[in-house]
Amino acid sequence: MSEKERGERRRFPRIKTDQLVLVKKVEDEPEKAVARTVDVGLGGCRFVNDYRMGKDSVISLAIILENSFIEVVGKILYELPRDDGKYDVGVEFAVIGKGDKERLLRLTES
Repeated sequence: MSEKERGERRRFPRIKTDQLVLVKKVEDEPEKAVARTVDVGLGGCRFVNDYRMGKDSVISLAIILENSFIEVVGKILYELPRDDGKYDVGVEFAVIGKGDKERLLRLTES
Protein backbone atom coordinates (compact mmCIF):
# COMPACT_ATOMS: atom_id res chain seq x y z
CA MET A 1 0.00 0.00 0.00
CA SER A 2 1.41 3.37 -0.96
CA GLU A 3 1.81 6.29 1.43
CA LYS A 4 -0.88 8.16 -0.52
CA GLU A 5 -3.37 5.27 -0.12
CA ARG A 6 -2.64 5.07 3.62
CA GLY A 7 -3.16 8.82 3.94
CA GLU A 8 -6.52 8.62 2.15
CA ARG A 9 -7.74 6.03 4.68
CA ARG A 10 -6.73 7.98 7.78
CA ARG A 11 -9.36 9.35 10.14
CA PHE A 12 -6.92 11.94 11.49
CA PRO A 13 -4.44 14.05 9.51
CA ARG A 14 -0.74 13.55 10.14
CA ILE A 15 2.12 15.97 9.97
CA LYS A 16 5.58 15.07 8.77
CA THR A 17 8.10 15.36 11.56
CA ASP A 18 11.60 14.09 12.26
CA GLN A 19 11.80 13.81 16.04
CA LEU A 20 13.31 11.43 18.55
CA VAL A 21 10.98 8.82 20.00
CA LEU A 22 11.69 6.42 22.87
CA VAL A 23 9.97 3.08 22.21
CA LYS A 24 9.41 0.19 24.63
CA LYS A 25 7.40 -3.00 24.35
CA VAL A 26 4.83 -3.01 27.14
CA GLU A 27 4.81 -6.77 27.73
CA ASP A 28 8.21 -8.01 28.75
CA GLU A 29 11.21 -6.30 27.24
CA PRO A 30 13.14 -4.03 29.58
CA GLU A 31 15.10 -2.61 26.63
CA LYS A 32 14.13 0.60 24.98
CA ALA A 33 14.81 1.70 21.43
CA VAL A 34 15.52 5.22 20.29
CA ALA A 35 13.99 5.85 16.88
CA ARG A 36 12.97 8.79 14.66
CA THR A 37 9.43 9.74 13.73
CA VAL A 38 8.34 10.13 10.11
CA ASP A 39 4.87 11.50 10.82
CA VAL A 40 2.50 11.90 13.74
CA GLY A 41 -1.18 12.63 14.21
CA LEU A 42 -4.00 12.29 16.69
CA GLY A 43 -4.60 8.64 15.86
CA GLY A 44 -1.07 7.34 15.49
CA CYS A 45 2.41 7.74 14.10
CA ARG A 46 5.06 6.21 11.91
CA PHE A 47 8.68 5.87 12.93
CA VAL A 48 11.86 4.26 11.61
CA ASN A 49 13.34 1.51 13.78
CA ASP A 50 16.48 -0.61 13.48
CA TYR A 51 14.67 -3.90 14.11
CA ARG A 52 11.23 -5.53 14.15
CA MET A 53 9.23 -5.40 17.36
CA GLY A 54 6.37 -7.58 16.13
CA LYS A 55 3.10 -6.71 14.42
CA ASP A 56 0.26 -6.30 16.95
CA SER A 57 2.76 -5.67 19.78
CA VAL A 58 1.66 -3.11 22.36
CA ILE A 59 4.29 -0.44 22.86
CA SER A 60 4.75 2.73 24.88
CA LEU A 61 6.21 5.78 23.17
CA ALA A 62 7.63 9.05 24.41
CA ILE A 63 7.68 11.41 21.41
CA ILE A 64 9.50 14.72 21.53
CA LEU A 65 7.24 17.55 20.35
CA GLU A 66 7.49 21.29 20.92
CA ASN A 67 10.43 21.20 23.36
CA SER A 68 8.81 18.54 25.58
CA PHE A 69 7.32 15.13 24.98
CA ILE A 70 4.04 13.25 24.84
CA GLU A 71 3.53 9.75 26.18
CA VAL A 72 1.22 7.27 24.47
CA VAL A 73 0.51 3.57 24.33
CA GLY A 74 -0.20 2.07 20.94
CA LYS A 75 -0.37 -1.05 18.82
CA ILE A 76 1.96 -1.81 15.92
CA LEU A 77 -0.13 -2.14 12.75
CA TYR A 78 2.70 -2.78 10.31
CA GLU A 79 6.47 -3.09 9.97
CA LEU A 80 7.73 -2.57 6.44
CA PRO A 81 11.36 -3.26 5.48
CA ARG A 82 13.27 -0.33 3.99
CA ASP A 83 16.15 -0.33 1.53
CA ASP A 84 18.55 0.74 4.29
CA GLY A 85 17.82 -2.39 6.38
CA LYS A 86 15.61 -0.56 8.87
CA TYR A 87 11.81 -0.74 9.26
CA ASP A 88 8.95 1.72 8.82
CA VAL A 89 6.70 1.04 11.83
CA GLY A 90 3.07 2.18 11.83
CA VAL A 91 1.37 2.61 15.20
CA GLU A 92 -2.23 3.24 16.17
CA PHE A 93 -2.57 5.08 19.48
CA ALA A 94 -4.71 3.30 22.08
CA VAL A 95 -4.07 5.44 25.18
CA ILE A 96 -3.19 9.12 25.15
CA GLY A 97 -3.65 11.65 27.93
CA LYS A 98 -6.03 14.57 27.47
CA GLY A 99 -3.26 17.20 27.58
CA ASP A 100 -1.11 15.27 25.09
CA LYS A 101 -4.12 14.82 22.82
CA GLU A 102 -4.80 18.57 22.88
CA ARG A 103 -1.15 19.33 22.01
CA LEU A 104 -1.27 16.92 19.07
CA LEU A 105 -4.54 18.45 17.88
CA ARG A 106 -3.02 21.96 17.94
CA LEU A 107 0.01 20.73 15.99
CA THR A 108 -1.99 19.00 13.27
CA GLU A 109 -4.33 21.97 12.87
CA SER A 110 -1.56 24.56 12.52
